Amino acid sequence: TAFTVDELGNPVNHGFSVGVAVNVSGVTGPTDSDALLYNGSFLLTSASGNQFTYQVSAEPSGNAGGTLSANTCASPMCPVSGV
Repeated sequence: TAFTVDELGNPVNHGFSVGVAVNVSGVTGPTDSDALLYNGSFLLTSASGNQFTYQVSAEPSGNAGGTLSANTCASPMCPVSGV
């Protein structure tokens, strides 16, 4: 689950909805392989308020970190990872 916040860490609604394709970048993990799992283009499986969820293609070895950036992409122009 990802959360959207402003530059001060305050919750901000993202306006995404379930099934929307988003490009995710800036996510780190305990390993480079984990970072590859967390970043890419994904279909959202849940979206509400300042939270959204997407499914990765494999089980990461640890939790995500870093500063996530997400924006919508024009599907089918957007290749979707993890599907």
